Amino acid sequence: MPGYDCYNWVFPRDVTAPMDHFYSAEFMAFCRETLNIPFTAEVNAQINHHPAGCRSGIWHTDFIHCYHTQDPTNHSGIRPWYFGCNYQSGMPVAGGSDARILKRVRALTFLYYIDGDDWTQGDGGETAFGYESPFGDEVAPFSAIAPLPNRLLMFECSPHSFHRMLGNNRLPRSLIIGWLHCTPEYAVQKHGMVPDDWNSEAALGLVTYNEPEQ
Repeated sequence: MPGYDCYNWVFPRDVTAPMDHFYSAEFMAFCRETLNIPFTAEVNAQINHHPAGCRSGIWHTDFIHCYHTQDPTNHSGIRPWYFGCNYQSGMPVAGGSDARILKRVRALTFLYYIDGDDWTQGDGGETAFGYESPFGDEVAPFSAIAPLPNRLLMFECSPHSFHRMLGNNRLPRSLIIGWLHCTPEYAVQKHGMVPDDWNSEAALGLVTYNEPEQ
């Protein structure tokens, strides 16, 4: 993945069991009932693989605009993203879809850890969470979730949902990661703030949101 220290494989629309669970009405209902968010039909899911020795990621939030094409939904009423258009900009892509472009906002991030049976403290690879420093110049960590196999982590995407991967020192780190979405109107109504666009360095994970200007 350009700009990220990992490899990834995006689930195709017709992915089969067990990965199709993340493109199911049951999974969508579970997430909706847990966080009480009116998700749209669009879902993006992929497998990320971090070889041992990957560096830590940059603090960022997933509160960001993204784009899907209005292709037919699957049998569960889910509309998976699969290169119908550029997810970051909405621009057409070669071999993409001719369907209408839908502007969405990431509303929920989910991570399902796959490997790491013999993970121990100090191996790294955790998903760290942080909050904006009261001094406005950094993100301070407050929690780190160990990448234990068969663990599902999910959180609402908001202007303050700062997180990052911690470098994995000893073991590879593989996980299913994905996003559920809402409309831009709902995001602004709930959070009182317009989501970022992908053309900002903060949204791309290149700098922290509070990094002072040079």
